[in-house]
Amino acid sequence: MPAAKQILGVAAAFGFKLEGRGHRDGRMERFAEELKEMQRAARERRLALTERSRRSDQAASDRAFTVGGSGFLGDEELREVLREIEENWGRCVGLYIHGSTIFSNKEPKDLDLLAIVDEAKKVIASGSKEAQFLRGRCEVSVYERDFWLRRLEAMDLTMLTCISTPKCFVLLEIDDPRVRNLTLPLDILEESVASYAEYTWLKAHRRMDGKGKDLYSAAKNCYFAFRILCFGQQLIRNGRIPDLTAANAKYEVIQAVFDALSVEPGEWDVVEAIFGRLFRAELASFTGKILAARDGDKA
Repeated sequence: MPAAKQILGVAAAFGFKLEGRGHRDGRMERFAEELKEMQRAARERRLALTERSRRSDQAASDRAFTVGGSGFLGDEELREVLREIEENWGRCVGLYIHGSTIFSNKEPKDLDLLAIVDEAKKVIASGSKEAQFLRGRCEVSVYERDFWLRRLEAMDLTMLTCISTPKCFVLLEIDDPRVRNLTLPLDILEESVASYAEYTWLKAHRRMDGKGKDLYSAAKNCYFAFRILCFGQQLIRNGRIPDLTAANAKYEVIQAVFDALSVEPGEWDVVEAIFGRLFRAELASFTGKILAARDGDKA
């Protein structure tokens, strides 16, 4: 099969349609090989993540929270993080590995952690840069318990991701009836997910065409917009996000398209032409599933 047709077939399998400048300068052959390699690497990462999660879940029932128990942090690293939280922020009641480590979309350069605290020792501007600290390779975002719970009930994807995180990434699971008894109101879920996805798509545009043009950030936010909608659809079906890696194929295609077409800062029209219709179709699919679920509730 000619390289161009190969790429179109692969992209179509992921729900993408490639048009326009992809045939220029003989770059399609390289693009096809890169896509195949990305697919293979992504499959291997997902299989490794699934196996690691399975083994951890199997042992979770007889494993109490222990320092270094996750396998992602060394004993001393985790002690340092917990010491910082307990001494300067409050009593730690939840600690989750977050970011690219759990999404498995790329090799993480550092380790993002999300901490939940009670009995705060100072005013915590939860969700802001002021509520973050660095300890070695760990970047920790600190949330006060009541704020975190209120954001969970408001269908904030950050918090919904925490309660969907595989056990192997949970260092300390929050124990609260508001988590155990959580329901997902469809109107709040729709507003939260749809508005967040649309904001992220606009953010990708600003990163591409606005002041301080940043091609990497633009591509990343394109992927984020699709991932948000992917997670929203899982939440409708399952009440949780069972597969945090489900959108990774789109990440790989977006990165490959940017590289193969040599997309330049300021060329949002190219990104919009290739991915814009698909983003709006995903958004329409999400809202359609919300409507179907709402009708099901009424039936």
